[in-house]
Amino acid sequence: MKLEKRHREAGALAEREGFCHLMRRHAAMFFDRGPDRLVVTFDNLVSRNAPLPHYPWAYSFVETLGASHLGLVMSGPEDWFRHADVLDFFDILQEDGFFSRFGEVVFYGSSMGGYGALTFARAAPGCRVVAFVPQTQLDPVVVPFETRYPEERARGQWWGRYLDAVDGARAASSVYVLYDPYFPADARHVARLDPSNLVPLRLPWATHQAGPVLRRTGRLAQILASAFAGTLSAGDFRHVVRSAGRSGMAARLILRAGLERGHPELVRQTLQRLRISHPEWDFPMLRQAARHALHAQVEDATSR
Repeated sequence: MKLEKRHREAGALAEREGFCHLMRRHAAMFFDRGPDRLVVTFDNLVSRNAPLPHYPWAYSFVETLGASHLGLVMSGPEDWFRHADVLDFFDILQEDGFFSRFGEVVFYGSSMGGYGALTFARAAPGCRVVAFVPQTQLDPVVVPFETRYPEERARGQWWGRYLDAVDGARAASSVYVLYDPYFPADARHVARLDPSNLVPLRLPWATHQAGPVLRRTGRLAQILASAFAGTLSAGDFRHVVRSAGRSGMAARLILRAGLERGHPELVRQTLQRLRISHPEWDFPMLRQAARHALHAQVEDATSR
């Protein structure tokens, strides 16, 4: 492929600092900042549509750490990196000893990028993985509960090597996974992972927005730095998140979950308390939804 206009600035910088390897639907951009640590990142549905110019996922954060960075970006439609030239590229890196040049290797991604981070970790045995709300497969035979991405699944090749994130994750020394344990679509993927090297970072009621919810606590950089270094525990994560408090976005998601689970009176009472404790959090649509649900409950009770 030719680099799209939005990727050219990053591609040119990668050529100067390392390399830019072009594939049919993807590009791998390597920014060499020394041998101490390499962070390998993967695009996701949000990052590939980020404002121009487009750099690989988490570029700015990895740069602040001073770590080398290998970023996988995509040009065509979302395909979960399921193309032969991507698989070949990671084979070549492994065969050439590319990953062994670095003291530490971290694979990092979110959602589709989380799948990439988990799956391709097998190319660098002993690495660390940090994956936010990842998928482990899209093959409906293997994960019949995953129904969110039918078009994307059809674009990729769900056979061959580097296929299942469960297998890739086993090659890692530690696997940090951020997810909402009460959001079945993500929790079922995490349940497939081997618990022996898994560090679960549970963020209840965040749904598939766990990454943005964590970012709005102001502690994302702290959490990532500890996970990248391999010093973060599940207990540390709980303490950091609780000490930071929750954001308005997190509160909205929790209240929405309360409505969906049939607790409109509890939601109404919570909204009243929040108007006093956090007047800057205004949820008029949730208030209206709670009133409608309470009204419906009353009508249902009187009609019996």
